[in-house]
Order: sequence, then C-alpha cells, then structure tokens
Amino acid sequence: MKVDLMSLFSALLLLVAAASALVISTVVASPETRVYLNLSETDVLVGNRWAMIEDVNSDCIKVETNSDEVWAQLVQLYQNGSERWIGGIVERYENEWGFRFDPDTIMVAEVTIEVWQTTIRGISENLDYWLGEMAVVGARVIEIHSPPPVGGVWIPIDKFSLLAPYIGLISTIIIATVVTAIHAKRKKRNT
Repeated sequence: MKVDLMSLFSALLLLVAAASALVISTVVASPETRVYLNLSETDVLVGNRWAMIEDVNSDCIKVETNSDEVWAQLVQLYQNGSERWIGGIVERYENEWGFRFDPDTIMVAEVTIEVWQTTIRGISENLDYWLGEMAVVGARVIEIHSPPPVGGVWIPIDKFSLLAPYIGLISTIIIATVVTAIHAKRKKRNT
C-alpha cells in the first residue's frame, strides 16, 4: 500500500484547521462575553404597583394586586373615570384605616352580592366583623402607581466573538480547497 505524502499532509492540515476553528470559537465565545439581562425579580410583587381608590364618601385607600388581569381593569377604570365595585378579602394592615384588601383576592366588578357592599369607613369602623371576609367598595380609581419598565445592563458585544465560528469554518474550507488544488495540480504534472 502506497501512501501519498501530499494526501497525508492535506489530512493533517485539515485537522489542524478544524482544531484551530474549534479553539477560536470556544475561547472567543466564552461565557464572559455573553450578555445577561438583569431582570428584576420583584416586578410583580406587592408594593410595586398600586391604585388609589376613592369611595362615595371621598375616603381613599391603596389597592395592590398580584393579578395582571385585575391590574389592567384598574388601569382602565383610571383612564375612563368609571366607578365599579372594588375589593377583596379584608386583612389587618398598618395604614390609617387599619386594613387592606388581600392583593391575591382583589376583584373589580360591575355587580356584586349586597352582603359584600360597604364603604372604606364602614370596614374600618367594624374591622372585627370584616376581617377574613370578602368586602367590596363602590369606588373609582383616582391614582395609578406602576414601576418603571424592567431594565437591565447594556453590554456591548464583541462582534468578533459572534463571527469566530464562521471565520473558523470558512478558513477550514479555504485551506482544504487550496491544498486539494495544489495536490491535484502536482498529480496532474506527474502523469
């Protein structure tokens, strides 16, 4: 079996080119050059977004919600100035009224059962009766507080790190083509 020196050299050159492309793409595109978006984990937690509601007696209280659907309804009420029944399960809270509506149970309704209907002052004055119970207040949304959009850190990306795998692949193809052409030319000259 006769081994052609040029074929052996071509195979070795291809192997070296492929290995160098792999090393370049691995080193240049290391985790240190990747972009990570810094998302806020408190985006939808209680306290980040709230609506101030005002009942028929002009008493006001903050209403917080964890539901995106309820939040959208509160924003819409604020924008169009409509009045609806707004409430939830009453729980103790450190504010001027001594209570708040549980953010997980907030509801906005056009019609409710009469047993739930009250005022902010009515809940505060009979807090022991309302604690743990559902209550709704005929109110309008007079203020909306929403956190600014979630941001992050902008990191410029090294364009070479994005192109490195393609540069390695193209280099391998070019080297293989040149070596094959030289080999074919020498073989043709020898015959």
